[in-house]
Amino acid sequence: MSSGNNMTRVILGLILAGLSAALLTLSFPPYGLWPLAWVGFVPMIVAQYRILPEPISSLASAVGIGGFFWGYFGAAFRGAVWYMRWLPALIAIAVFFASSRDRRFHERTNYRFFVLQPAVVWVGIEFIRGSMLRDGALTGRTIRWRTLEKPASPGEPIPPLVLRGANWAL
Repeated sequence: MSSGNNMTRVILGLILAGLSAALLTLSFPPYGLWPLAWVGFVPMIVAQYRILPEPISSLASAVGIGGFFWGYFGAAFRGAVWYMRWLPALIAIAVFFASSRDRRFHERTNYRFFVLQPAVVWVGIEFIRGSMLRDGALTGRTIRWRTLEKPASPGEPIPPLVLRGANWAL
C-alpha cells in the first residue's frame, strides 16, 4: 500500500477511536445519553480490526479508552496532583501496550474469542480496581476483611477472594 493510503487509514482510525471516546463519555452522567453505551465501542473496534494498519492497531483502543477517561474524568482531576491529572494519558499508554497483540491474536484464532475476551478483560480490570479501592490502596484507608464478609455470610465467613470473585463475576 502507498504511504498516502496508510496515512489516510491512520487518520480515519484515529477519528473513529475519538468518536468512541465521545460516545462513551456522552453515555454517562451528567449527559445521560445512556443508549450510546450500546454502540460506543463499535467505532473503536472497527478502527482497531479493520482500518488501522496491524502494527499500530492498538492505537485505536488507546485513543478510545484514554479519550473516554479524559472526557469523563478530566475536569474532576483539574486541581489534583500531577499523576491524577495525567491519569487518562497513563491509561491510554497502558491500554496501547496491553492491547498491542489483540488483533494478531484474534486473526490467528479466527475471532473465536472476539466476544469473550473483552468481557473477561473488563471484569478483570473492575476486579483489580474495586480491590484497590476497597483495600485502601488508592484511598489511604484500610478496610477490614470482616466488613466485606458480613453482608454475604451471616454465619460462617466466606473467603474474601471467593467473595470478590463472585461479586465481579455477577
